[in-house]
Amino acid sequence: MKQALATVAWLIALSCATITSTAQSNRVFQKAIETSADLVTLPARANDGLIVTACRGCAPRRLATTEATVYQIASESVDLSTFTAFVLGQPQIALTVMHDPKTLTVSRVLATGAPSSNTARSR
Repeated sequence: MKQALATVAWLIALSCATITSTAQSNRVFQKAIETSADLVTLPARANDGLIVTACRGCAPRRLATTEATVYQIASESVDLSTFTAFVLGQPQIALTVMHDPKTLTVSRVLATGAPSSNTARSR
């Protein structure tokens, strides 16, 4: 019986060590900024970068965009000009800007939410 309890205790300790090791190796690969279209200046061209402000009164952040940046309307990937046309005139539409926190490079910009009537800014 003592042998069985010792084995169970050893397995529990091993499991805890594995979980701790796994948790320490998890890293943040992407960050998301959720904001509205009127707080984002979209790039005119793929490599121009964008400017995003997380909230009114927050400091704006310049993030790099590349040819690999994905623009999505709901679940559909679209090109930059289609995306810009969609958010133009809809300043309150929700945008999520996904980026690498180390390189400050945007991987994806996602538009969701109900349309409204004013204009979003575009460079």
